[in-house]
Amino acid sequence: SGAMDPVSAQACAQMVSPVAMQGVCAPVHLLALNMYNAPVATVAERIRDVWRVAPATVVAFGIRMAPAFGIGGIMNAALVDAGHAVVCRSAPGEAPAGPP
Repeated sequence: SGAMDPVSAQACAQMVSPVAMQGVCAPVHLLALNMYNAPVATVAERIRDVWRVAPATVVAFGIRMAPAFGIGGIMNAALVDAGHAVVCRSAPGEAPAGPP
C-alpha cells in the first residue's frame, strides 16, 4: 500500500523537515536583513534583492541544517533510546523517570 513503518517515517521526517523549512525561513531571514540594511528601499527593491540571493541561500541553509537537526536528531533519539534500555536493564522493576 506504500505505507512506511513508523520508525522509517520518523527518520524521514526528521531529515526532510528542517531542510524543507528553509524554503520559508531563508527568504524571511533575507527580508529581515534587507529591511535592516536598506531601511528606505521600496517593496519592489526588497523583492528583487531577496529573490536574487534566495535560491543559493535556501540551498546553503538547507545544507547547514541537515547535519545538525536531521542526522543529529536521529542520532540523539537513538542514543536516548539506548540509554533508557541500559537504565531499564540495570534497575529491573523500576520504571525510568522518562525524558526530561
